[in-house]
Amino acid sequence: MLRVLFPISLVSVILSMTPASGQVLVGPVAGGGVSWVSFHEKESRQLYKQVPVPSFMGGIGLSFQVRKNFYMHTAALYSRKGENLSSSVDPNLKHKEIYHFIDVPIVFAREFKINLGHNKIVKWYAGIGPNIGYWLNGKGSVINNQLLEDGFGQMDYKIEFKGSDNPDPSRVYITDANRFQLGLNLATGWVFEPVGLQKIYFNVRYELGHTYISKGGMETFTGINDYHGDMKARNMGLRISVSYLVDLKPSEKKKGKSVDSSGKKIKRR
Repeated sequence: MLRVLFPISLVSVILSMTPASGQVLVGPVAGGGVSWVSFHEKESRQLYKQVPVPSFMGGIGLSFQVRKNFYMHTAALYSRKGENLSSSVDPNLKHKEIYHFIDVPIVFAREFKINLGHNKIVKWYAGIGPNIGYWLNGKGSVINNQLLEDGFGQMDYKIEFKGSDNPDPSRVYITDANRFQLGLNLATGWVFEPVGLQKIYFNVRYELGHTYISKGGMETFTGINDYHGDMKARNMGLRISVSYLVDLKPSEKKKGKSVDSSGKKIKRR
């Protein structure tokens, strides 16, 4: 339980470190995208063909204004990731796995303005930062030549992180899994500021995994001798999401403004 709560606690620590003078925005985040894996071994990169796995995510986002035009964006997200493999060597091989994660993406970003004329301004941002993930659980399915020749069909299984004295054929035991995983985020998007104390972000984030899925890099299946999953690989993904964030410090936004006799806002000198 402590490990699951770690990413959320990290966000709370970051919030407590935010400069008191900057904006603090919070709100829901939701989106989707695709996921795949990047193999370390050249042989695996040549052997497997991949089809990106549809993914989705959702959670709570936080945005801190560090200084003018500079923000730190982060969130606590549930994320769905995975891999979908086939092979030209074994035309019957179909191996798909789905992973469930708690992710804390952190992006240090700068906002830019595009002046379209006639007092119309469009904002966009670009940034970079780390990604911290905790692997909750997973499941998969596999079929290959051996299963078909032995008269079996597709094998469906759940991923377990602890071994067993009496292994269950419907379980795959990954006892050396890297449940904490690090990566790098490259992000960009558009910023919309409707009337009021809120911002809407349209986010595009490319996630490059750094940590291998498993320390040992091997995944074995009960009853299959001629195929082993290669887990010396990194999770990769393209995420597209929308954030609706509300300013928790409206007094800072109004600071330095006043109202004249006609009700129009004026700036103080």
